[in-house]
Amino acid sequence: MYVCLCKAVTESDVREAGRAGATTATALIGALGLDSDECCGLCILDMDRFVALAAQPDPPVKTSAQPFANGNGDRHSWSAAL
Repeated sequence: MYVCLCKAVTESDVREAGRAGATTATALIGALGLDSDECCGLCILDMDRFVALAAQPDPPVKTSAQPFANGNGDRHSWSAAL
């Protein structure tokens, strides 16, 4: 999800900045470029949320219970229909 539209900063960008060591408001503002003239500054009002996001690990990756469309694990079964 986007947290700054001016700079196209996403929650993932904030977490990545946190992993790189930017875990304070000042460090995040600098790392994400929120102090530039291209940013309106409204996102800085949510800086407490940014700091909390920077401290969080990445969310777990969702995996599909059925890796193939036919659900039986046979990736070549579509050719039988031809």
